[in-house]
Amino acid sequence: MSDEIRGSESDRPASTESDRPASTESGRPPSTEWGERLRRALIWAGIATVALIAALALLHLLADLGTVISVRGSRWALAGRLLPTLSLSAIGLGLVLVTGWLAAAGRRRELLAIAIGFATLIIIRVVISHQLDGTMTGEPAAYDQMAESFVAAKPDLIGRPPGYAALLAVVYALIHDRQLATEALNLLLALLAGGAVLGLTRGLYGPRAGALALLGYAVWPAAALMTVVRIPHTAFDLAIVAAAWAAVGMPAGWRGSALTGVLLGLAQYLRPTAPILLPAYIVARWWPGATWQRHVATATVTLLAFLAVLVPVMAYNLERTGSPSFSTSDYGGHTFYIGTYVPSGGTYSDEASQELIDRAGPDPRARSALGTELAIERIKADPLGMAALAIRKQDTLWGTERYGVQYAISQRLKDQPGHPKATTAMLLSEGFYALVLLAALGAMIVRRRQPDALVPLATLVIWAASATHALLEVRDRYHAFAVILLLPLAAYFVGWLMDGVERRRGADSAPSHSTDAIH
Repeated sequence: MSDEIRGSESDRPASTESDRPASTESGRPPSTEWGERLRRALIWAGIATVALIAALALLHLLADLGTVISVRGSRWALAGRLLPTLSLSAIGLGLVLVTGWLAAAGRRRELLAIAIGFATLIIIRVVISHQLDGTMTGEPAAYDQMAESFVAAKPDLIGRPPGYAALLAVVYALIHDRQLATEALNLLLALLAGGAVLGLTRGLYGPRAGALALLGYAVWPAAALMTVVRIPHTAFDLAIVAAAWAAVGMPAGWRGSALTGVLLGLAQYLRPTAPILLPAYIVARWWPGATWQRHVATATVTLLAFLAVLVPVMAYNLERTGSPSFSTSDYGGHTFYIGTYVPSGGTYSDEASQELIDRAGPDPRARSALGTELAIERIKADPLGMAALAIRKQDTLWGTERYGVQYAISQRLKDQPGHPKATTAMLLSEGFYALVLLAALGAMIVRRRQPDALVPLATLVIWAASATHALLEVRDRYHAFAVILLLPLAAYFVGWLMDGVERRRGADSAPSHSTDAIH
């Protein structure tokens, strides 16, 4: 196989000018008319998709504002509930303006802008860690127990992806306070994710957008709140954005495809749905196109690298179940059962979960097998009802971003209507989410005639998540890995707006060289 999967003209045999196809600026052969139409259709479909999600987010934001305003109390009480949100929003706007100006004012000031982004990331997460402890039931408790098994050198690998628990175990060995260890690990992962967001965005759109994307990740309320939560949320986001950097940012060649596959393979150790994203990343490596032979080579290298990382998982599953599966979870059928449970709208339900446990017993694999069977029976019995449920679940998946409040803030605070901590976190989360979607939509429209590979990547990742959770259990936090891919686009659009303002100011301040004729 050639070192360059999508290589340059220099890799090809010499030919005459008459039989050599014209090349694009990147050195790749021109795409066919059919391929060009398909790419344009994908861009416009992505614009329509993000526009719909943005509309959902805005509707939920308005509903949340209405809820806060409707809570009875004096005007001063209402001001007290909204003042923290407005104050923090104003501070965030100021940081955006300062960071954007510094990043475009030379290399030294760009470094200062980057330092502001990382400092903001650290400060916000340290403050949250000091104020909140997160929940310790359900998944967080399960990962804590799994990490304990690693510390005891008797790893329990049955059930959940082991990657995050293994990382927790390492930090547990260094820091005996387990909540502090969790927060330290998640802070480190967030710093790495911020660096990947910076590298991806700067390589695509330049210094200003790179610094703004880092700052956006730093102040992302829902992601910051997850610092205190013991689940692989931040770790998975890091793997996804790092794989995007490899897929989009690395030059044409097998190395970038191999690294993309490796990073997605590592993501499978964090969440078992990583394989559904493989096609999106392969398309990103193809963009804007090449010969079909090179397409096949790119897909082959990415897939082989992905599988190579998962050889231990396949060997373990072969020994345990007799099947060389690369799944890192025994709960696939369980989540399928819950995802088709109409009374809960396909979201997690203690009632549905206990119902399946009562029927299948405590073994996760037995529950998964029975859950799959029962879910398929539901679909066959009422296909139209299941289709309607799948559509309603899209609102749950994309409409809100309250998972940070749900996981990080104690139930005691959430049960108090209008409590400042819960209200501020909710409004900031919903508002930031809506703004990112609107800004990303603006970027996709502005760049529609010259889209880079991040646009189809983000679009296909959104579609993959929607298709998966149309069947499986759905929660709003399952869209986070798509949002982190939209952040660079949102940063580009904000930088584009700032560029336009500066150009207009420069034109207004330039002296006029025209004079009226003197007669």
